[in-house]
Amino acid sequence: MISKKDQTRKVKRVNSKKMSFVELNLYKDYIREIADDKCQNPNCDYQITEFHHSMRSINKDDRSITGICLMCHSLLHFSTDTHKREALTILFKSIGVENWRGYTE
Repeated sequence: MISKKDQTRKVKRVNSKKMSFVELNLYKDYIREIADDKCQNPNCDYQITEFHHSMRSINKDDRSITGICLMCHSLLHFSTDTHKREALTILFKSIGVENWRGYTE
């Protein structure tokens, strides 16, 4: 007979989208290195000050981060120009995929 404790125990799933602190810092160092510490927006020459998750909300995925400057990050989140914001979102999603692909090779 299965006990009540065994019936109600939840199986803890490992979130493959979430990296450990050490892994995440190594990945961020890799991004800084390949980008030469410059914003990954090709039209920007500022230094990386922040990292942006291209996959947000429920789909937040540490494997999709990109290194960007404060200006580009503000444009991504707060721009009133929806076309510009959408274009940047698409650009950084593709850069995030390329970052991860290069890191895992």
